[in-house]
Amino acid sequence: MEHITLLFFLLLLSPFFLCRAEGSSKCQEKVVAAGGELRLLPEKPPQGWVKVHWKVRLDTGDKHRILTADRNSFFQFSNNPFLGRAFFRQENLSLWISRVIRADSGLYWAEFEDTTGIVTPLCFRVSVWEPLGQPRLETILHREQDLCNVSLLCTVPGATNVSYSWSCNRGPPGAQGHQPWLHLQVLGDSDPTVCLCNATNLVSWSTATTDVTAACHSSGPGASWSYCSVKGMLCLLVLGSLGAAVAVTHLLVRQQGPPSHGAPNNSGTG
Repeated sequence: MEHITLLFFLLLLSPFFLCRAEGSSKCQEKVVAAGGELRLLPEKPPQGWVKVHWKVRLDTGDKHRILTADRNSFFQFSNNPFLGRAFFRQENLSLWISRVIRADSGLYWAEFEDTTGIVTPLCFRVSVWEPLGQPRLETILHREQDLCNVSLLCTVPGATNVSYSWSCNRGPPGAQGHQPWLHLQVLGDSDPTVCLCNATNLVSWSTATTDVTAACHSSGPGASWSYCSVKGMLCLLVLGSLGAAVAVTHLLVRQQGPPSHGAPNNSGTG
């Protein structure tokens, strides 16, 4: 009875130890770009091992045995989604997977088995990220007299977990901010100000630049006029209105002709 109880207790604990072996707390973190190559190198394999099994539990929940190898340089791949993309290096017992995709993210581990059947797992937590595309820069302008207030928005369409940083050739050196937004002011007669947005994630980075001064000086549709331009146009409108009023008054006077006088008194005398 005691042996049965002990056996039942060990069966209850076995999933716990298995989870600890496959858990991410002791696993190496690996980040790789989609389309790239994943290389998993087990550090300090246990002495006395005779066989190693490479396995994976994907984030989708699917579990696969990728391959089995022994000390005699014999290895065999299993029928799984990695077939044709997985390679085994006997000299360092590493697993290489080419052309990785987002669906390859998951928990990978090598199970080293010794002659007594004891298994020692070494695991890796793998995350596959998409490389960043070209950032998109949006420019919003607002003029106040001779100042041009500029707001820049940097985004990478369709990307998540992106970090942003800014730098400009004028102003304080180094990074100007770590948000997608950047606000700055440009004087009407200032030298060219070029700003760069740097977007990064764990596997790639991409940049985009814009000439802020050129945007402020642009005269295309929708561009704002400067304070001097607006003032000059108002003066011209006022002078034009005064000139038109004088001309109209003069024309009306000419159309009315000279003032009329009363007819002479032609009454005869008796």
